[in-house]
Amino acid sequence: MYAEAEEEAEGEAEAEGDGQALPSMKNGDAVSCVKATRMDAKTKAPSRFTEGTLTRAMENIHKYVTDAEHKKLLRDGDGIGTSATRASIISELKRREFLEVKGKQIVSTTLGRSMIDALPEVVKSPVLTALYERMLLAIEQRSSDVDSFIAKQEAFHPRAGYEGQ
Repeated sequence: MYAEAEEEAEGEAEAEGDGQALPSMKNGDAVSCVKATRMDAKTKAPSRFTEGTLTRAMENIHKYVTDAEHKKLLRDGDGIGTSATRASIISELKRREFLEVKGKQIVSTTLGRSMIDALPEVVKSPVLTALYERMLLAIEQRSSDVDSFIAKQEAFHPRAGYEGQ
């Protein structure tokens, strides 16, 4: 499992144009440290989203997921929403006061954070959205039907995970 993750990480680094390829290693291989430098620095919190960066993050949601299988599922999809609906999703979150704008930055409100804290993990996961998008696409392509989708929605229980979805 570790070797598979390592190979995938190498492949992703090369695909992103990183250019640095690490040699293949096994547990117990000898290495030598050529140079070590101590840097005194403070960690910096990630930048807050703007409407533009949030829209891009919704499109590339796979970058924010650590599970390799879920990352692949999300990479193969279209992200959260579609290019036509992402702006309206953000507008609706602001209208319902889950998000607010401070300057150019989008900030979650106390109400928004409370709502997220109250929801089960499976409901917060972008993977659930991706699974639903796939089911809706199957309906559009007529390889599935609406009744099947509705039955799955009615049977869904947030504590059960993704089984049967």
